[in-house]
Amino acid sequence: MKFVVATLSAVTLSYAQAQSLPEQITLAATDWCPFTCAAAQNGKVETKLRRYFSRLGVTLTVEYYPWVRAVTLAEQGDLDGVVTLSEGESDVLVHGDVPIHYYQDCFYTRQESDWQYHNINDLTDMKLGSVDGYSYSREIDSYIRDYPRNGAQISGVNTVPRLMGMLESGNVDAIIAEKSIAQLWLPTYKIQQSTCLTEQPLYVAFNPNRTWVNLAIEGIESQLGYSKR
Repeated sequence: MKFVVATLSAVTLSYAQAQSLPEQITLAATDWCPFTCAAAQNGKVETKLRRYFSRLGVTLTVEYYPWVRAVTLAEQGDLDGVVTLSEGESDVLVHGDVPIHYYQDCFYTRQESDWQYHNINDLTDMKLGSVDGYSYSREIDSYIRDYPRNGAQISGVNTVPRLMGMLESGNVDAIIAEKSIAQLWLPTYKIQQSTCLTEQPLYVAFNPNRTWVNLAIEGIESQLGYSKR
């Protein structure tokens, strides 16, 4: 979704604009450390957003849920939005053009495997472990959706170590997980990193029915060093 915005200060909105923003904004997140960390609430993305919203006179509250639940609450308007959203994860929530961060998904296999991912045909004889509701790439998302029996999707919390446990025990042949998150758990399991996909953008996204949504996006993007006309 595109927004037409005026050039803004990289630190603050004008007084009139700031008055149109609520005093508190509540966003949903899942425990996806180091991006969003439920225990300490000091993930790199939520920390960045707290600083940006504070400069706009807004207190950011983050509530943690399993991912599908987090997106659903934001789409229904029970919460104002989500801290991180990648393309393809919601047809309802809106975001600006400037990413708040980037992430990279990689495949992981058991240590004795020499399997590599080159194209979607490489998944044909592989049982792939993934997380329900996550978006990996357009073709991988379509494959997971069209061939559910060729994989195992999980939901809930602690998804990365659970996927790694499934891989190590032989319940799946490969898993796909975000690289920086997987690196935190990799030494615990007898598995290895395989092929990595291209880095993808993450956006802070909002329920479109919030009257202040454009101002919030303008204020965040101005602090990321961008302005649009």
